[in-house]
Amino acid sequence: MGTKTIKLPYGGILLHNRNNVNKAINVQINFKVGSANTAYKPGLLHFGEHLRANRTKDLTKQQIIEENSKKSITFGASTSKNKVEFYLFSHKKYFKNSFSSLIDVMLFDKMTNIEFETEKKIIIAEINRTKTDINRQFYIKSNKIIYTNKYYHINNIGEEKNVVKYTNKQVQNHISKIINSNNLVVSISGNITSFFAKRYVKKILVSQISHEKPEVIALDMDPVFAEKSKFFLSKTEYEANTVLIVIPTKISNCKDLKQLIIIGYIEDLIGGGNGEIYKSLRLKSGLIYTSSTFDSDDSQSFYIKFQTKKENINKTIEIVAEVLKNISMSPLKKKELDEIDKINKELSHTLTNSRIAERASEQFLKYEKIIKRRLVENIKRKITVSDINSAIKNMMTDNKVFVIVEGDADKKDVMPIKKIEKLFFCNTAQKN
Repeated sequence: MGTKTIKLPYGGILLHNRNNVNKAINVQINFKVGSANTAYKPGLLHFGEHLRANRTKDLTKQQIIEENSKKSITFGASTSKNKVEFYLFSHKKYFKNSFSSLIDVMLFDKMTNIEFETEKKIIIAEINRTKTDINRQFYIKSNKIIYTNKYYHINNIGEEKNVVKYTNKQVQNHISKIINSNNLVVSISGNITSFFAKRYVKKILVSQISHEKPEVIALDMDPVFAEKSKFFLSKTEYEANTVLIVIPTKISNCKDLKQLIIIGYIEDLIGGGNGEIYKSLRLKSGLIYTSSTFDSDDSQSFYIKFQTKKENINKTIEIVAEVLKNISMSPLKKKELDEIDKINKELSHTLTNSRIAERASEQFLKYEKIIKRRLVENIKRKITVSDINSAIKNMMTDNKVFVIVEGDADKKDVMPIKKIEKLFFCNTAQKN
């Protein structure tokens, strides 16, 4: 049961995945415009998403919550740099009414000033909660010139100083420009037919939103380049230090299908529970590995994040550098990864409806098409170990590394950035 791509009137797209395992249905309504489009007004789109996810003409936010909780219906919304999303999770028997209610919530633009000011306080509280996030701090401290997407440093949820200035009319007008069938991608997963899904999307959603050429067009994302490596220290009272290492690459911002599949191999080789970095760190005393992956926002970087006591920071950096300098794919490892991938696909029907829908819509939004499994398998068969190792060899060609340490460590507890550079890039010949 693959994902069907169904064209809707006026340029919209419906992604449908039939799942007969249970009667739960997941719906995601995406508009392919995000916070990067309001870089000149940080947090404006996030504010609009909040206002459009609160109430209908007849029901207040609290009444919606009470009604939905009785039926285990979930509504929600989110904003990223390239999209705004409204989503729904419901039992099949409630789908028609809950989908209709989601559209009413999404399109309602008559928020009273009292409700507007109340929501503004909620958004400001949310902004304040994010300020301790190490990834966010990293981009703030790097003065926005890190080798990454040029819009990545724009905080999707904005800053308090900006949010307090926005008016109800200003916010509603902007999000009205984005809610347009030309920007629309709807993803539905669950125990309903494509005919049923298309019928309700056309009848309840597409018929009610603008079909004119959108006033706000999705932006192309281009990387920018930092001039040199950097090290940042963020002092807290925590004994466990979070260390974030960002490595620029030459291969992660590529839409060529073969290269994307090769990137997938490298992700599996480096990251995850069976990745080489994880295996190198997990048996070391005091080291807590948390992630190692290419960044998912096309930033041309991958991240290694771990927690450790300050006396182990340098040792851990050395281990990570050693793994990356000597990483390579063997025929046996490639066979193992292919077998794991095959098993995962066979078990994919056990994924939740929410995850299936999320994967489908993200894939469409990122690459503008659904990549057919048969095409992927044909390309995979032609990819050799040498192809993968050639990509690995050229992966870290900029000789730049960015490190942030947050915790009780002092500058003296971490080796200088020049030494870290040498660890990662001195004698980087790969063992192909």
